Amino acid sequence: MRGAEKVNKVYLQRGGEDFIVLVEDKDNLDKWKTDTTISLTDVVNGFKIFTTHRQGAQGVLDSASNAILDASFGTHKVDDIIPIILREGQLQVTGGVCDTFSSLPLPLFSNSSFPSYRVLKKLIQICSQGHDRGSSTNDSKGSMANHR
Repeated sequence: MRGAEKVNKVYLQRGGEDFIVLVEDKDNLDKWKTDTTISLTDVVNGFKIFTTHRQGAQGVLDSASNAILDASFGTHKVDDIIPIILREGQLQVTGGVCDTFSSLPLPLFSNSSFPSYRVLKKLIQICSQGHDRGSSTNDSKGSMANHR
């Protein structure tokens, strides 16, 4: 996942802990909830369960340990827990970096002596163009393509 993308996550508080599963998109999640023959691989963005250590849905994501999963769900089998989180949890969509920067006027950062001016300028340009490189791999379209 790139920082410019929206993040779809399902949040569930259980056993005093906060759990998060990242999902591809709302439509796939809604389809899965009514038709569980749809593969979870089409719904989740990786078979990983995160916790925020009681910091709520907006806390820093950390991998949920087997001990935390066992205490909250009675098992640490991710394949058994993810469906529970998807069914009982709440979908939240958080904006990526572009949601923050694309609406800012470039003149706000017009002082080119500001150390990060070029980076901010480029980020605003990318976001305002709706730039999407599609993949999270470092391919010929990625930022390293020009560094040969």
